[in-house]
Amino acid sequence: MNKPKVYPVPADVGTPPDAIREWAEKVIASWNLSAKEREVCDLVLKGLTTLEIAGVTGNTDKTLKLHIARIFRKAHVTSRAELFAELLRL
Repeated sequence: MNKPKVYPVPADVGTPPDAIREWAEKVIASWNLSAKEREVCDLVLKGLTTLEIAGVTGNTDKTLKLHIARIFRKAHVTSRAELFAELLRL
């Protein structure tokens, strides 16, 4: 498996929150997630638990665990902590 591309952060992308948001969007886009995986990934990155995500999406926790496993595989990580670290790797 190929590692996702690393995008340099341009110096002129705006204020830090904008720069971080734009950086995160590029990193997440490089993972080539499906629409459902992207939805779940956004909720994971907001800090929701699997059961909380189930309540939001209407999926079972078993289905969500499969989505999360696919997200981890595409992002080349093995945990939520690594997912956050990969997202913030500059």
